[in-house]
Amino acid sequence: AIVVQRLGEDGQVVVRTELPEGCLGRVRLAGLLVAEAEGWEAHRDALSADPDGFSPALTGMLRYGGALADQKLKAAYAGLLDARRSAEGWEADALILPTAPQTAFPMTEDHADQADLTAYANAAGVPAISVPVGAADGLPVGVQVIGRDAGTVFGLAERVERLVGRAPVPPGYG
Repeated sequence: AIVVQRLGEDGQVVVRTELPEGCLGRVRLAGLLVAEAEGWEAHRDALSADPDGFSPALTGMLRYGGALADQKLKAAYAGLLDARRSAEGWEADALILPTAPQTAFPMTEDHADQADLTAYANAAGVPAISVPVGAADGLPVGVQVIGRDAGTVFGLAERVERLVGRAPVPPGYG
């Protein structure tokens, strides 16, 4: 919220918008399904020849991708295409949203939604950058700038950093 406030104070036109509930999570899941299916196509011969050359987790993901029903895979591709089309319809030069839906967490915790917010730029085929903007409970938080072109993204990211200041490096991370 402080980033948006400071951008407005700096003369930037800020328009708040709401994304449909769960749409970013659906984009991430569509991307994961496509990656698993395409990964199966690319690696199935190597997996058959040397099953021990793949971790159990990766083997499971690849096998899942290989077993996907055509209808489910087509829906995943359609979801990614919808994300790309949605970026073409933006009325703004850039979007600013949190980099992640929560603060940093120990690797022992499972947060399946961790990539929900960053997957959109990948699926939409647009540049994005994460800018550290502070800390919550001593852990880093950031915003991501997503835009139509890299110049806009880098310029707005630099402005955010100038307006908010460089985020401190948490103890033990520098």
